Amino acid sequence: MKYFFDFDRTVFDTESFKHAYEKRPSIQELLHQAKEALKEFFGNKRSSSRYRIFSRTIGTYLSHRRFGFVPEELKEYLYPDAAAFLAAHSEDCTIVTYGVRAFITAKVANALTSYPLGDIVYTPRKKGRRLRRLTEGKDGPFIFVDDAHFQLESVGKVCPDIKLYEIRRDGHKGDGRWPVIRSFEELPGYTPAPIKFSTARVAAILNTASGSCDTAAEEIVQTLLTDAGITEPKVWCGDGSYMETAFNEMKAFDPDVLIVLGGDGTIRAGAEACTSSRPLLVPLPGGTINMLPKALYGTLSWQDALKGVLHNPKIRNVSGGSIKGRQFFIAAIIGAPTLWAKAREALREGDLSAVVEKGVHAFQNMLSLKIRYSFSETESGEADAVSVICPLISDVMDDAEQSLEAAVVEVANAGGVLELASAAAFGKWRESTRVTTVKTRTIKVSADEDIPLILDGETMDLGKEIEILFVPRAFKAIVPGT
Repeated sequence: MKYFFDFDRTVFDTESFKHAYEKRPSIQELLHQAKEALKEFFGNKRSSSRYRIFSRTIGTYLSHRRFGFVPEELKEYLYPDAAAFLAAHSEDCTIVTYGVRAFITAKVANALTSYPLGDIVYTPRKKGRRLRRLTEGKDGPFIFVDDAHFQLESVGKVCPDIKLYEIRRDGHKGDGRWPVIRSFEELPGYTPAPIKFSTARVAAILNTASGSCDTAAEEIVQTLLTDAGITEPKVWCGDGSYMETAFNEMKAFDPDVLIVLGGDGTIRAGAEACTSSRPLLVPLPGGTINMLPKALYGTLSWQDALKGVLHNPKIRNVSGGSIKGRQFFIAAIIGAPTLWAKAREALREGDLSAVVEKGVHAFQNMLSLKIRYSFSETESGEADAVSVICPLISDVMDDAEQSLEAAVVEVANAGGVLELASAAAFGKWRESTRVTTVKTRTIKVSADEDIPLILDGETMDLGKEIEILFVPRAFKAIVPGT
């Protein structure tokens, strides 16, 4: 099998790259800085302080890297499934791309330096004729993957023997003329790299302050890891006050696999400690809500989930959202109705007087606090609340979707709250006439006072203005294979 891949929006997350690139000063701004620095340095009055100012200015100018990139700087913008596929099948893969030659060459070379690909080919605007020359007299079968319809048309017209796939990283359904994939894992011939626990550096952090984890959990975890052939795992076990130390020491240990047993807060800390490449995360349910573990492992106990992972591991890419540096992977609920979470916590703790007090406070705020929102500059308005759903739990998106699902919630009175709560409880909240949904990668919300919100089950306040960004490559989880 020989594969030909487009680069932008197929192998490379162009939208995330653009978002980061746009934050750098413009070329005009940088040239102005350099010009002023040179005028200052070569002026009539020279001094050591002027030299230091000049050096700092030039250093800042160069550090913005408008005219080049640090080696492999752009590797982080490769889609995780594409990076894994290229690593496993590099010699059978050819990148076929076009664009402003100097810029696209710099991007491709920087992002793909460490992959021994079959070839990298730069073409005129349409790729059909070049693909015909690349495949003539060669043994197939051949596969071409692109997100642009005109490129798929071009190749299809002159290369009838090449199998065409339209890749949709943006959540759209596709044209309909070609098979649609959302991940390289859907391609014929895909073989995931096996996980070898026996040679991996494995770490485990256990929070005994969570509901389902106690001191006996450490011995159980050690036994299960030993039975799986892991000879020297590093395990930290303690209450909440010990977690900061445990995570700091874990980072210094630099594991390949991180097992975390705890509540939602501990689980999110573990997820935020992982990157799109490593360590691989095993988030086990140790709390009362367990949002992320339930999304990955269903109703399995933490013991059965760990046994399944160790016996038949499978990697699953997890995307999510980010708000002021805080990530979430299940859902964010923004607005006054989140105050009901505080009432729920009081009820769980048996404090009925607090339930009444917090419930009244929630209703009062619900009727007064309005959330202003805008979604990817296409939709805007006011609402009582906004919820943001990640692909991991959405029933209208799969894991490979490159967007969040935002829902605008309108609740006019207490009866509306009960209606919405009832719909949510039975998994039919999208059917409520009070909810409007849209797919988006960027969400901005603001209010006249601090906005209450819930991130993956945890309540917090992050100010009066919030920007939510889609994180396409948050971390990789290990789940039991089927």
